[in-house]
Amino acid sequence: MVGDDVETDVRAAQLLGMKGILVKTGKYRPELLGGEGLQPDAVLDSVRQLPAWLDGVQARAPGARSRAAS
Repeated sequence: MVGDDVETDVRAAQLLGMKGILVKTGKYRPELLGGEGLQPDAVLDSVRQLPAWLDGVQARAPGARSRAAS
C-alpha cells in the first residue's frame, strides 16, 4: 500500500500483512512518524520514486531479476 497518511494507509496495510509505504505528499506530517511503534517499510518523497524502490526490493530477493533485466 502506498499512501500519504501514516495511520489509515501505512498502519492499515501493515496490520493486514502488506508493506506500508509512506509518501511525503498531501497529508504527510513528519511528526507522526515513529508514534506508537509505527515504522513505514519505506518513506518516499514522491510516488515517482516507487519504481526504483521496487527494483531495489526485487534485486534483494533470492533468485529475482530486476524489471530492467526482464
